[in-house]
Amino acid sequence: MNDYTTKPIRIEVVQMLIQRWAEKKQKQKSFTNRTALTIIDLQAIKRLQLLASENDSSFVKGIIDLFIKQIEKLVPETASYFVKGDLDNMYKTAHKRKGSAPNVGARLLTDACMAVEEKGKTGNSTGLTQDISYLKTVSEKTLVELRQLSF
Repeated sequence: MNDYTTKPIRIEVVQMLIQRWAEKKQKQKSFTNRTALTIIDLQAIKRLQLLASENDSSFVKGIIDLFIKQIEKLVPETASYFVKGDLDNMYKTAHKRKGSAPNVGARLLTDACMAVEEKGKTGNSTGLTQDISYLKTVSEKTLVELRQLSF
């Protein structure tokens, strides 16, 4: 296992890392199985709301808005690096978004970024076209759901 988490260690992050590595041992999931998961985990949004001061809806909205701006750049940047053959920057871009996605409960986006990151990190471009296409689909669905949240 080569993932890490920062201090203070949160049990839900450790659980997510363990689950992620356990799932890697299983066969590659089909696209149908991946889309059966929830796009946004509302428990993550509730955790963000607990961090905010009382009656401060702008805190969570600000985090969501910032994340939306990052995700709007994700697919164009990732695809651009892929076309240029720059798998190193492609993996770094996916890694950054993979790290921030769980904070807003973007489960599928986390998984999609991880797939692109792993292939970029190892220099394996096999299937990357499909992975980037899937990343685009998940990004679009994530953006739709995040924009529908009300605070």
